[in-house]
Amino acid sequence: MNDCNFITLIEHGETMANNYEIIDGIRKFKYKRENVSTVGTVRYKDHYHTAYELFYLIQGDIDFQIEQERYSLNPDDVLLIRPGQHHNAIIRSNLPYERIVIRFNCSDISDDLEAQLNNLPEVFNIRDLESKKAYETLMKLKEHTIDSCLLTALRCQTGIILCNLCSEAGLKREANYISKELEKAIRFIEKNIANIHSEEDLCKGLNKSSSALRKLFIRNLNTSVMSYVRTKKCMMAHEMLKTGLSPKQVYRDCGFNYYSTFYRDYVKTYWRSPISH
Repeated sequence: MNDCNFITLIEHGETMANNYEIIDGIRKFKYKRENVSTVGTVRYKDHYHTAYELFYLIQGDIDFQIEQERYSLNPDDVLLIRPGQHHNAIIRSNLPYERIVIRFNCSDISDDLEAQLNNLPEVFNIRDLESKKAYETLMKLKEHTIDSCLLTALRCQTGIILCNLCSEAGLKREANYISKELEKAIRFIEKNIANIHSEEDLCKGLNKSSSALRKLFIRNLNTSVMSYVRTKKCMMAHEMLKTGLSPKQVYRDCGFNYYSTFYRDYVKTYWRSPISH
């Protein structure tokens, strides 16, 4: 799934209203829904991003799944979703639902801050903390900032939120449910990504039948296991390309048998050619 090359701010209200605008590189979405008529069955499509995502729940009764872990969220919960992590929201009731989502790339933050993000948990509750005050400031940026400075202000305020989360890392939320079976499969893929060339390789390594493995990923992530593997390979390649290596050097190190396959999958993931780095 392609992401923009700039910070994206998405506001999600509790009643429906289509409202889309682009302001100096900031994509801002507003939409509302009156209610959810069927409790427990509204599940947003599982997806991933090539950028980081901060998800802040203002109000609502939802579960949120990130890879093998599921969280029952409370107001003022913040999720840090890393590039490539499959995730989705599941609405549990017809209570009003409101969130703010910020997506940002590595280029939007310093190298030091990015290094700290790697050590952060996935879910925090920021009620009565400095991070909540920083979010309140962020929500007022459009009102108090001239349009020509809005992107700069958003980038700075996002950095402040992230720095606050780093100092509040000890207040993490634990997952309400973890699929140990999926966790084992994901860890195996991460460890052996360059040596996985087929579904058969995974079946042998995990001692599972092809049918059981497919059901595991469809049931939990709503994606095929090899689609998941290809995404992870492309993200590994993306990091290697940023170091200056050529696509011809990278594709074999990431476990692709053919350059044409690598090229096609990379473009599908990033909407850009690997040669463009």
